[in-house]
Amino acid sequence: ALWPKVWLRIGAEACNMSFSGEDSGDTAEDSQLAGESFATTQDEEGMQDIDDGSSVVGGELEDEAISGEMNKYLSVYDQSFDKIQVPPDVIGECSEALQAFIVVQNNSREAAGEAIFNAIFEAAPSLQVMFKSPRPVMAQKFCAALLHLLNVAVKPGALKTAVETLGFQHLDVEVTVPRTDVFREAIFEIFEQELGPKFTTKARFGFQLLLNYTGGALIYIRREYASRIRIIQNSWRSANKKAAGITDVREVMASPKKGAGQTDKTMEDDSDAEVDLELAEMTK
Repeated sequence: ALWPKVWLRIGAEACNMSFSGEDSGDTAEDSQLAGESFATTQDEEGMQDIDDGSSVVGGELEDEAISGEMNKYLSVYDQSFDKIQVPPDVIGECSEALQAFIVVQNNSREAAGEAIFNAIFEAAPSLQVMFKSPRPVMAQKFCAALLHLLNVAVKPGALKTAVETLGFQHLDVEVTVPRTDVFREAIFEIFEQELGPKFTTKARFGFQLLLNYTGGALIYIRREYASRIRIIQNSWRSANKKAAGITDVREVMASPKKGAGQTDKTMEDDSDAEVDLELAEMTK
């Protein structure tokens, strides 16, 4: 009678231990799952924090997603002259900054241009030799050119054409990378002084791309196109001399024959025929 009671008690304790173990296991597993879930949540929140941080660190420049092709224009690049397209939102802020600067300068493009050139010449007085026009004319042209570049910057072909035109207009100016750097930084300094927070990070970035691209293009055009320009100039001079020679021949041969009487119409017709023949021979 005693042994069945003992076995029943042992069995009950074993069952209790088994159930307690299973419960403990479930609790541990639940705790582990809860811990993993908490860790995952924390990781996701951490990633969100990193993403948010990168947006803040990237600032206003995150939106334009600069391509590798555009990265080279973060400094002056003169190894090629390619088409580029600056994001419209960047150009928009550049235009707003420039217009705000013009307003600060008594709403005058000439005054704005003069203020920019004063800043440039204070930073590097040696650059004054590069500009030969009177300062008011030069200042107004510079401001107009900058506004034009901003207007066409969203169109790659139009921007390249505008910069190429500037390059041919300034073939006599020795543009270099250090001079372009001084030019750009002087503009940034006066914009920051006059505009403060209105000169946003995105506007600064846009002007950096635009000025570096233009400076590099001027260097490239002067270096690569100089020999072609000399050929064109020499050919033009030769063509002018040849044209002058043809004119002289026509004048000599078309002059009236002096004699006892007046020039006969038949002789004039013969002279014209001879001039045309001579012209045909010279232009072969």
